[in-house]
Amino acid sequence: IQKMQKEQAAWQANSELITSISHDLRTPLTALIGYLDLAKEKQYDSNEELEQYIDISLSKAMQLKKLTDELFEYFLVFEKQDIDLNMEVFDGSLIIEQILGEQIIKLRSEGYMINLKDSSGDYQLRVDVLYLKRVFDNLFSNIVKHGDKNKEVSVDVCIYKDKLKASITNYIPDSPGRVESTKIGLKTCTKIINQMGGSFTTTKDEERFTAEVILPVEQEK
Repeated sequence: IQKMQKEQAAWQANSELITSISHDLRTPLTALIGYLDLAKEKQYDSNEELEQYIDISLSKAMQLKKLTDELFEYFLVFEKQDIDLNMEVFDGSLIIEQILGEQIIKLRSEGYMINLKDSSGDYQLRVDVLYLKRVFDNLFSNIVKHGDKNKEVSVDVCIYKDKLKASITNYIPDSPGRVESTKIGLKTCTKIINQMGGSFTTTKDEERFTAEVILPVEQEK
C-alpha cells in the first residue's frame, strides 16, 4: 500500500510539473515561430525591423534553453531514489562565506542591493560542496529572474539549536508582465538539502519571497 501511495504521489507530482511548464514552453515557442515566419516571408519594412525580429527570436530561444536546462536538471536529480553525494566535513563558515560571496558579487553586478547578516561564528559542516553550490546557484538565479531590483535583498546566516540557518529574502516586482517561476529549481533544492540531512522551505506573500536552507552542524570545540 505504501509503495502504491508513493508511486501515485510521484505520478501526481510529475503530472503537475508537466502541466505547469507546458504554458511556459508554449508561449516563447509560439512567439519564436511567429517572428521567424515574419522574417522568412519578408514581412518587414526595413533592415532595422528585421534586426528587431532576429533579436526577439534570439531572446525567445534563450528563454526556451533556460527552461529545458531546468527540466534536464530536475530529471537528473529525480530519476533515481538517492543522489550520489560526496559528503565531507569542512570549515562551515569558510564554505558558506565563499559560496555566498560569489553569489552576492554576481547579484550586485546585476544592480541589486544586498543586506548580509552573518552571526554564525565558527562551526563545521558536513556537505557535498558542489551540490550545495548548485542549491545557492538556483536560489540566486531565481532572484535575477523574478526579484525586484529596486528593493533590498536580505541574506541572513546564523546558528540556531546546532543547525545552520541561511535565509534569503527578495521582493517580488508588482508588474503584470512579471515572469512566474516554474519551481523546478526549488524542487531540486529540496531534494539535495533533504538528502544532506537538512531541510529546505520557501514562503511567499504578495510582496516577498523567502527561501531557507537548514543544515546540521558540529560546533568547534
